[in-house]
Amino acid sequence: MKDGKWVIEELGLITSCVLKIPYSKEDGIPKQILNSEKTAFSKIDVATQERVKQKISEALSIPIDKVDLSKFVHMRTMLSIAKHRDIAEQHLSEFLLKSYPNITLNMAKPIFNTLVELMSERQSYEALSDDADFGSVRKYKGVSKNDFTRIIDAAMLVCIPPLEDIVFVFAILYRPGRWLE
Repeated sequence: MKDGKWVIEELGLITSCVLKIPYSKEDGIPKQILNSEKTAFSKIDVATQERVKQKISEALSIPIDKVDLSKFVHMRTMLSIAKHRDIAEQHLSEFLLKSYPNITLNMAKPIFNTLVELMSERQSYEALSDDADFGSVRKYKGVSKNDFTRIIDAAMLVCIPPLEDIVFVFAILYRPGRWLE
């Protein structure tokens, strides 16, 4: 934020495939295929830009001349949602192993799933107004460092040890016919 206003450098429409703009005789829109890794909306034909502005104007109930597409871009990625999730989980596992030497790999998946669920829940909060202040957005949609730490610490406390460890301890403590005292 700068001087109480959001500073947005770029707003992207990210897809895992090329973006095809079909031919429309009535709107005068030529067929286009956006297959570059990154395409600014200013490179799209004017008729399509006007159509996008009109749709945004209607959806947000604002005048069409207030819609600015100068920072809009289409970005194409080869990552699918599933592959992105796998990569994110792997990065979290690597981070956890470096930051928490006593953590085991079987803890990473539940921690990852809990964090994704928490962030999804927070991001889906819809009671904020469109012009909510930063503090409110942070309070209702943010996830703090303390939230992350609490989830990781709780996972470390409740993690069930591997079966081999349980069998080993049981074998040491139990002799046929009696328990060690």
